[in-house]
Amino acid sequence: MFALWLMDWGTDAPNGTINLFVVSFEKEIMFYGPKVDLTPSEFKEALRQNGGKVLDCRTAAECAEGMLPNAIQSDWMNGEVPNAVEGWDKKDPVYCYCRSGVRSEAASNFLRDQGFDAVFNVGGFSSLKE
Repeated sequence: MFALWLMDWGTDAPNGTINLFVVSFEKEIMFYGPKVDLTPSEFKEALRQNGGKVLDCRTAAECAEGMLPNAIQSDWMNGEVPNAVEGWDKKDPVYCYCRSGVRSEAASNFLRDQGFDAVFNVGGFSSLKE
């Protein structure tokens, strides 16, 4: 439940009083995480069946702690993705991941906007490495 407090005062208020209005309302707050297109098992099966490129959108320091086999590291936050994908066949599947799925979601959306046909945000590294 939220409350909104409104105060009203001025020269027209009798005896210099302050009018205080409290308006309360209920509002459901929903927190959304990144949209993941494939579960870890769906990702592994799609990669096995269809091939494609795996794009790790984390920093080099994060990747030093481990990466998926054959993944291409390209730091989304440092603006490296556009150069990394230059020359890639836009018909080949691209599977993007990062630490939590947020950066890979942004990279996936960027690649779709650039005309890539089959781009999938597969989420965070910790769920994929197992």
